[in-house]
Amino acid sequence: MEYTLVLGIEYKKYKRPATINLFIGGQFLDSFEMHQDQHVAKNPLKHVDRTWYDQNGRSNWLDSNDWKSRWYAIPTYYRIYKLPEETLNGQLEIQVKNDSNDYTNGFMKNSSLIKFTLVALLPSKLLMEGNQTLMGFLNRAHNRMGDDSYPDRQGWPTAVAMFMKTDKKNYVVDGSHNTWIGGNFTAVIDIKTKHKVKYLHSHGMRSTGIGIIHTDVVSQLLVTLKPLINIYNENQ
Repeated sequence: MEYTLVLGIEYKKYKRPATINLFIGGQFLDSFEMHQDQHVAKNPLKHVDRTWYDQNGRSNWLDSNDWKSRWYAIPTYYRIYKLPEETLNGQLEIQVKNDSNDYTNGFMKNSSLIKFTLVALLPSKLLMEGNQTLMGFLNRAHNRMGDDSYPDRQGWPTAVAMFMKTDKKNYVVDGSHNTWIGGNFTAVIDIKTKHKVKYLHSHGMRSTGIGIIHTDVVSQLLVTLKPLINIYNENQ
């Protein structure tokens, strides 16, 4: 079975570009540089395919003021990788060199910052079947849980916590999708299997397998954001 890894990145550049190297199971996947600022979308809803929402009584997920505010925090820069299942072992490592700053005599005013707003791994077929299958999962999960959050439970299809390794210390970034990070680091996310499905295990979460299905807009945009849909279709 083929899988798709999706990264959505925000970036604030200061002088030198950031370099990102990706590894899976210790094997090199990709290397790229961030040469300019990458912000959230200014008017994201105009890029959302609302067909599923209108057909399934969920127009409020786009139109209500509460949900609208959530859509205004999605990135515009994405990296997408198609991966054979047999390569998905061990860990996803995101090595970042991003130490450009104006540190002088103990003071720092400016520095480059990066945020991994979206890190998701899921079977490619869920992205190739339109949006009915994945959005159906999210809809049923929302019917069961509503907007309740379970901060200590593992979730799917996105990772929301990373184990960070630096030269000086190791630490966990909980809520990594909302956290700006500076300097050089390696973000590590375990790849695990549950019900014969590979998934990204957020560090420190209760090991309950795939666990809670994330129903937030970051999960929804995987199959309703038109630019991503176009990329999937081009890669078929």
